[in-house]
Amino acid sequence: MYREASAGGRPVRCLFEDTETCNRLVGEVQLRNLDAGVLGAHYAEGSLLIEPDASHFDLLRPEVVSRHLDALVETLGSTAGGGADGRTPTLPSMR
Repeated sequence: MYREASAGGRPVRCLFEDTETCNRLVGEVQLRNLDAGVLGAHYAEGSLLIEPDASHFDLLRPEVVSRHLDALVETLGSTAGGGADGRTPTLPSMR
């Protein structure tokens, strides 16, 4: 699913709760990606994150969602157009 979502260089962020199970599974996927590239050519470091001290339902808190959306918007702003010509669009903050 990650491969398809990130196709074409679209930024993707997968956020997981801070549990033993999620930490183990995310670590395993990251290792498999290093060994076999299972996440695809467009994988970006920091795309799979564990939200510190968060349970599943904490991931729905508006401040958590907003923080991660702001980071994605910032990523889009730094890659959209990429111009030194001053024409790179300014994207609004999600706050």
